[in-house]
Amino acid sequence: MKTYWLAFLLLFVFSACRPNKTVEANDWTSFAKSSGMAPEKEGAIAADFEYTLKGGKREKLSDNRGKVVFLNFWATWCYPCKKEMPDIEKLNTQFSGRNFRVLAVSAGEGAAKVEPFLKHFPYQFEFAFDENSAISAQYQVSMLPTTLIIGPKGEILGQAIGPRNWNQKDFTDQLEKLIP
Repeated sequence: MKTYWLAFLLLFVFSACRPNKTVEANDWTSFAKSSGMAPEKEGAIAADFEYTLKGGKREKLSDNRGKVVFLNFWATWCYPCKKEMPDIEKLNTQFSGRNFRVLAVSAGEGAAKVEPFLKHFPYQFEFAFDENSAISAQYQVSMLPTTLIIGPKGEILGQAIGPRNWNQKDFTDQLEKLIP
């Protein structure tokens, strides 16, 4: 019994000694690293690409300079991608009318596959088609979902591989500080 209490006490003491993950007020880099976002490519200017939006409008990523871009690679067959979409929709709503844009790129799927999906799930953020996976290849996307946060100057601020709860207060607070 004494061994049990000693083990419990040691566990309690050492758990209190964990490093504090407090993030400085405007330190996106520390936040991104502490929240599991890879700093890979961090600071590099995001490679420009042209895309077609639902509805047929053509744009380039560089058309979004001055905005924070939430660039999400997904597919209709990807359950984790679909699971995080309601959170992405909430982000889109929360930062609506600001210099923030959600751009969901359908990796390997075109309008014929994505538009029926959107009839069942009418999200308000923008969807771009990457039918031949050229954009996904350009960004070396190997797993879905993959999300990049791109700053107002076009710089990559962080990359998350796998689904996330995008409505966590820590994340939205950091986005708030990034959006001009």
